[in-house]
Amino acid sequence: MNYPLYVAFVWHMHQPDYRIPAQNRYFLPWVRMHAVKDYLHVLEVLRQYPDIKATFNYVPVLVEQLERYVRGEASDLMMDLGRQDGWSAAEKQQILNLGYSINWDRIARRYPRYSELIDRRQAALQDGNSFSNQDYRDLITWFNLAWTDPVWLAQDNVLKTLVQKGRNFDKDDFEQLMAKQLQMCGLVVPTLREMAQKRQIEISTSPYYHPILPLLINSDIALRPSPGLSLPTPAFVAPEDAVAQVQRAVHFHHQTFGQPTRGLWPSEGAVAPEILPILDSAGLHWFASDEGILARSLKTSFQRDSQEQVSNPEQLYRAYRLPGANNGLAAIFRDRRLSDNIGFVYMHYPHHQAAEDLVVRLRNIRHRLDKQPGPFLVSIILDGENCWEYYEQNGDPFLHDLYRILSQTPELQTVTVSEYLDLHGTQSKLPHLDSGSWIMGDFTTWIGDPEHNVAWNLLRQTREDLEEALHGDNVPSAEQIDTAREALYSAEGSDWFWWYSHRNNSDQDAIFDKLFRQNLAAVYQAIGRPVPDRLRPPIYRGGRALEIAERVTPFATPKLTASADGNLYWRDAVALHPRLSTGTMQLSYAPLHTVRLAYNRENIYLRFELGEPVGRRTLIASFTGARGNLGNLLIRGAGQIEFWHYGRKTKIHPPLAASGRVIEIALPLNVLQINLEDTVGVRCGLQGDNGLFSPVPDSRPYLLQLTIPQQGQAEEK
Repeated sequence: MNYPLYVAFVWHMHQPDYRIPAQNRYFLPWVRMHAVKDYLHVLEVLRQYPDIKATFNYVPVLVEQLERYVRGEASDLMMDLGRQDGWSAAEKQQILNLGYSINWDRIARRYPRYSELIDRRQAALQDGNSFSNQDYRDLITWFNLAWTDPVWLAQDNVLKTLVQKGRNFDKDDFEQLMAKQLQMCGLVVPTLREMAQKRQIEISTSPYYHPILPLLINSDIALRPSPGLSLPTPAFVAPEDAVAQVQRAVHFHHQTFGQPTRGLWPSEGAVAPEILPILDSAGLHWFASDEGILARSLKTSFQRDSQEQVSNPEQLYRAYRLPGANNGLAAIFRDRRLSDNIGFVYMHYPHHQAAEDLVVRLRNIRHRLDKQPGPFLVSIILDGENCWEYYEQNGDPFLHDLYRILSQTPELQTVTVSEYLDLHGTQSKLPHLDSGSWIMGDFTTWIGDPEHNVAWNLLRQTREDLEEALHGDNVPSAEQIDTAREALYSAEGSDWFWWYSHRNNSDQDAIFDKLFRQNLAAVYQAIGRPVPDRLRPPIYRGGRALEIAERVTPFATPKLTASADGNLYWRDAVALHPRLSTGTMQLSYAPLHTVRLAYNRENIYLRFELGEPVGRRTLIASFTGARGNLGNLLIRGAGQIEFWHYGRKTKIHPPLAASGRVIEIALPLNVLQINLEDTVGVRCGLQGDNGLFSPVPDSRPYLLQLTIPQQGQAEEK
């Protein structure tokens, strides 16, 4: 290859709309916290390596909130509480809820006073009066202080003095801290502008409030990657809202950064053919998604060998031209493994080893492409803010090592996405764009669970009521309509639906639920209509009943056909999914996508749905019962079946169907030596170097209760 291997880092910065409607106040402080810990820091590190280039993707509503802080037009709960002389019992609970929301081991435990307050946390949660007012003052100050970039804590005189003081903070200390943090917030956008003008970085955008564009266009699009998924009825259909979210983002970006954006990261990498004319008409030149979407679009797969190298790199590491685009719309697709390594793996390595590992992997990619004509582009796209608290010193040593090594490796050349396209254009045409997102290749993180569908129905009903008000008597004023639409667009953001997912939870789930419903209520308030009672009860019920649905009795006899549609013969089965999220961080992919379980009087039925063909991998299903381990079922490469019990291997020949990414098997109850009315624990996964890999369920076996069916219950499906 005559070219260097081009590498495009795309750091995605995203926070939802934390505004309490009609107030100049944000309930949650994460825009400010990430600004002082991450947004400025990653730019300041990169600026020290002028030969290294990167793309930064900023969601408009994040930048809007940040700028409101800087102009003094907004505050948040943890700012306001820190400025009070004392706190009510409810306010103390709020401080205890948010004041520990930080990585304890990497950050908080470094400071003796904060560590002491962590050790006393449980007692304070049980009895808020076990903390003195000074304890609360120190907790809220340390929360804000520890969230600040450690480089600034070590170098800035004001911040260094506060760290050295360590305890017995007063209101003046807190005000000094807030003034310094607002100063840091004020540096983010000017630094972005400056580095973009020097062409060291490119700034791209996302739809304004970060909605899932395909689901706005038509929520039934979710059925394409997930046939049979339970969806809201009738469908949510608002393509004009998808257009507005994109066009508003493009306009805001130009106003804020002084130059038009050329690229867009669709929220969560969620795409469908229907978004292409929207992006094209907005004047965009490129967008990005995940390798899984590209694989399905090309009707192939990106399998990796023992060195985790893609077997067909010439297909993944290209920029593609999309059909019917007037602006030459291009698409790039992230290398899932490299991106997830930064997001989830390298924080566990010594920082220099982590940086070297990434560079070695890139050099190996170039070596494998050496005889190909080129050029090639490796796209590394990930959350640019949430992973760093898990790294040593907020990722500072890792980023320095990575950028330094890349600067000294001439066969690798970092570029912004637009720079690469200007140099080399697109190398191939993509005749079809598949539908899905970067998480599991589908939309199930944002639709399909009962809470999801309640939320989508409320959103649809609110939108219908707004449209009806615009065409009835007493039409609201233009200002009222604008305010109502703003609240509706905010409610369309992906984050509310993210936290309704059975895969995701946080200590603030109830807050996100409340903010979603408040945005819908604000639509009615803006146009002078009464708020419907349906918006008052919480959607989030304080639990995740679907994560382990052990009340279900999946007594059925599914046909073993290995059909792509998991609901064709398995609709009465229990569907188990891997746990992919850690708070706001979520893996894009699990090799084992879904396990479905059913049973009848003779067999336990298992259906394995994989993210890629099983190849040479080994599937494992582990069974436990009242007397302990019942044995392990191994399926090697979708062909050889073994059953192991206490180290003894037995070859068995149960009915099996396999087709690409689906394996179905009927395991006789007598192999496990169990009967109806027994309870059997089931845990599945892939064989890894250190035991079970990609386990389903994540933490403990699923308890399958082999209940004898009631009279009249159907067995044949």
